[in-house]
Amino acid sequence: MTEKLIRPAQQGDYNNQCGFYSVANVVSLLFPNIRRTILFETIYDYYIETYGDATGALYGIYRDRLNKILCHVIDEFELPCTVYRPWWSKKAANLEEFIDKLRTVLNPPYSAIILGYEHGIEGKSGYYSHWSIIKKITEKSLLLFDSDGENARISIQKCILHDEEFSNEKPYKLFSTNTLIISIIQERGE
Repeated sequence: MTEKLIRPAQQGDYNNQCGFYSVANVVSLLFPNIRRTILFETIYDYYIETYGDATGALYGIYRDRLNKILCHVIDEFELPCTVYRPWWSKKAANLEEFIDKLRTVLNPPYSAIILGYEHGIEGKSGYYSHWSIIKKITEKSLLLFDSDGENARISIQKCILHDEEFSNEKPYKLFSTNTLIISIIQERGE
């Protein structure tokens, strides 16, 4: 029996909705039996109930709100998983340490990573901030499960970490402090 190929929900013209989509996509990647429409209803209902209205969502969300939404969805659906934030209050020392740590904790299909990053050369066209899902890391690439048509594969050689400057050769600025690792709690022997 073959497994059904799961594709990420696409945000379309809703450019600033990548945070909401990253939560829905990580849950649907790890728990494919949950209907996405119910996930999005839960996400938006919680956001409106907690923050008053949805207008703030028009401008994107920061990690604290994304984290709260993710934890709410996990609780609401009673999902057997954990959220690990190794750099929540302290940045990774360098890109190598960051990628190595991600490799040690990422265990597809039992875990995935929500990552916030920026792309481009700040101040020039094409610059954007984005939340996406890393579903796998190879020796040379980050493999994404993305809501906005981002490259499915980002070369690690094209990445820098937080305080470094963008360049044409390294247009992806990864933020270790914007990293949430979601892992399914496995029964012993799995």
